[in-house]
Amino acid sequence: MALDLNLLRVFVVLMDEGNATRAGERLNLSPSAVSHALSRLRDRLGDPLFIRGSASLRPTPRALEMAPLVRRAMEDLERAVSFTPFDPATSGREFVVVASAYGCSVLLPKVAAALREASPGSKLRIRAPGPGLAEALDQGMVDVVVCAYEEVPPRFTYDALFEETAVWVVRGKHPAAKQGLSIGKLSMLSRIAVSALDPWNGEDSTLDGSGLKRPVGWSEVYMQGLETMPAPSLWAPDVHTAREIVLETDMTALLPRRLVASALRAGQLVEAKTAYIPPAVRIGAITAKAGANTPAQWLKQLMVSSSEAERD
Repeated sequence: MALDLNLLRVFVVLMDEGNATRAGERLNLSPSAVSHALSRLRDRLGDPLFIRGSASLRPTPRALEMAPLVRRAMEDLERAVSFTPFDPATSGREFVVVASAYGCSVLLPKVAAALREASPGSKLRIRAPGPGLAEALDQGMVDVVVCAYEEVPPRFTYDALFEETAVWVVRGKHPAAKQGLSIGKLSMLSRIAVSALDPWNGEDSTLDGSGLKRPVGWSEVYMQGLETMPAPSLWAPDVHTAREIVLETDMTALLPRRLVASALRAGQLVEAKTAYIPPAVRIGAITAKAGANTPAQWLKQLMVSSSEAERD
């Protein structure tokens, strides 16, 4: 049964005031308009709802039964259509971020620290990339996606976070590292290939129906000028696994610089200097397009700020 919601507003105020004149003042309606609305509501519900007494309108049993339900429904509707600005300081929201293991290790520690300071009541859930990502963004099931995809459909927004390069490395005490690790030495070593080399895991299934365009993979870019490198003898599922294998064997691998930076500084790994300087890969964050004060947009800006602080 279709029912004009304005009639229910009149009903709730009449329950509060018990008087058509005072109800009209609250609703900015004349007493006759209030009476007309009440008449329409009586006809629709088949009950007088209010009986005129000596000093006020007395609700009928049907009105007393309806009142708490109608009041609660009107309050719920008001909350549903009202815009409440996001306040990180008081929020207890759970943010959902999609990022690869690489993205988690190089970006999210700073983001988690910044989130804890700016929004101590919020929680952070990290999901690995997978199918159905565009739909999850559309439906608000995911707040931010950290990835290497810059070309996104108009319904999404993209912000750059940082750029990454990759380097060939061997373990610090590798015999080939003595007196410098040349390309000639590097080309003689067993090589580890990473099945998901770029930060976005390289999973094409992630892109189904999303309109996101996959960039050229690191393995394709960095092998330019290194045609003498042998075919891989081992395939690792991710860059973290490849790094650990390099640390324990005499094999080499092409790994993101941020991932191996601390091991290079400590001498645990040695970098091979190559003449070919490939382009950097840009890492960014994608959100659904929405107002500037949504929780997802706020979290993305927190990521941008954390990345800027790292560059400084």
